[in-house]
Amino acid sequence: MEEDLKAVSLFLGKNKFLFGEKPCEVDCAVFGQLSQFCWHMPGLYGETLIHEKYPNLKEYCYRMKKAFWPELGTKARSKLDKK
Repeated sequence: MEEDLKAVSLFLGKNKFLFGEKPCEVDCAVFGQLSQFCWHMPGLYGETLIHEKYPNLKEYCYRMKKAFWPELGTKARSKLDKK
């Protein structure tokens, strides 16, 4: 799992989305997986990795959420998010 997250983090780098400035279908598929770590697995190792070791993946998740589900506002949060 950690090697997979590292690979995605390296591929994403400092880009807004996986293939540039606009999200594509691949972003949707990857976001579906990463969002589980980011918001739906509180206290587990994957959440810690996303929030502490690979912050670009956390930022990516928040960009995707804002782009496609802005109505969620701040309700989707991790316990690891800084207040």
